[in-house]
Amino acid sequence: MQKREGFIGFFKGNGMTVMKIAPFSAFEFYFYEVFKNNLYGHKKQLGYFDKLISGGLTGIVASTLTYPFDIVKTYLTINVDNSKRLTMMQ
Repeated sequence: MQKREGFIGFFKGNGMTVMKIAPFSAFEFYFYEVFKNNLYGHKKQLGYFDKLISGGLTGIVASTLTYPFDIVKTYLTINVDNSKRLTMMQ
């Protein structure tokens, strides 16, 4: 990778990953509270299984909402500028 794309090639897609972390974390905090309160609002103390269900649903929703960022990140990571590659191979 160093020869083909230079040092910057090691960081391809990293900017999109950083841009995904903030909304993903915000969704996690918000939806965990939503699921916890809507599913178990009547309980004062949640058990491990209750937290597991709330956390699992939270992960599903947060991942689904931030999935487009993953698609862009993957494209940026695997996209290689053909003209740059041909120049380096000659």
